[in-house]
Amino acid sequence: MKPLFKIGNRVTPTDGPHGKFLPREWIEVCRVGSWPNSAPFSVTMPDGTVKDFPKGCVQVINKEDLARMVDAFDYEPDSTLLIDVDHQAGSGRHATEASGWVVDLVLGNAALDPSGVAGAGDAGDACLWARPRYSAAGIKRVAGGEYLQLSPVLLNRFLPGEENKTVPMVSPNRLAEVALTNKPAMLLTKISNQMVGEVPAPIVTENPNPNPTPKMNQIAKLLGLPETATEEEILAAIAALQSNAAASETEVANHRAAAASRFVEDNQARIANTDAARQLWQAAHVANPANAQAMMDAITPAVVATANAARPVAPVFTATRPPVGVVTENVQATKAPADMTDAELFATYNAQPKGAVKLEFYRANRDRLQKIEGGQTPAA
Repeated sequence: MKPLFKIGNRVTPTDGPHGKFLPREWIEVCRVGSWPNSAPFSVTMPDGTVKDFPKGCVQVINKEDLARMVDAFDYEPDSTLLIDVDHQAGSGRHATEASGWVVDLVLGNAALDPSGVAGAGDAGDACLWARPRYSAAGIKRVAGGEYLQLSPVLLNRFLPGEENKTVPMVSPNRLAEVALTNKPAMLLTKISNQMVGEVPAPIVTENPNPNPTPKMNQIAKLLGLPETATEEEILAAIAALQSNAAASETEVANHRAAAASRFVEDNQARIANTDAARQLWQAAHVANPANAQAMMDAITPAVVATANAARPVAPVFTATRPPVGVVTENVQATKAPADMTDAELFATYNAQPKGAVKLEFYRANRDRLQKIEGGQTPAA
């Protein structure tokens, strides 16, 4: 019998520090692409039956999905997401010890994190960068090199028609958890940089224009001055342009504020009789007049007696645009949230622009919205 033995194909250094890694300030937790995931899962279908998918799924993620996950994180007050080890906390069979918490989540690209440190991807690959706050146990695992990779837990929904396939395609709308692991289904930037003592190679960017400073006479010509203009004349012309631009911005801001005030005054019968409500509507009109008008048009005023006189007070405003992947009839805005179906409530929430108004709607209907989203399937 021939003996079997292993031979390593990498020279092991005999000097220098070992087992000490530099944890990254920002960690990549999700990236665009189609990511096969063989982990089996089960889904409770709308009719109440439970459907098993023993062969896993394919997670299809685009930039809009990533933006939706950031929005979900931002709308939750004091948002933090658990960082555990190999998804043990979610299995129900292990302790829920935290290796850390995600305290910030931003949309970026895989080539460079928000602090300017290079990632393991291309600039064209949109991704989510998370700022971790490790526990004592977590920092030991990362700095000690026990774990180098991450695996996100995503709250997914089926793409149209995929729920009847053996290996369905799904897309995420929320980041639920993150796990330290060494066998991820999604290959992302490692959670630590080079080992302590190693100096990373500098990033060298070629200057596409070896002579970036244009001639002064060219600048003068662009400013409408004669080519013989002095440096002082050119600087004065630039200062005048900046002053005019600032004045124009102020004029536009004043115009928008005045238009928003008229909008609130014209629609006071549909706005709650509070300073906070009027300020919210004014801010919504300044940000996007068309959206504010559409939301206002969806409100039916309800007359409520006050101490001084009967004054119309608006119910929670709604809209008629259904969310992606949800087929509904035209949602009537005359309904209060308690009278809406789950699909109508979800459509109303998604139709509102990001901001304080949408956050208040989410807080007021959090239990139902989370229950609706909870009917989707989280996949590792």
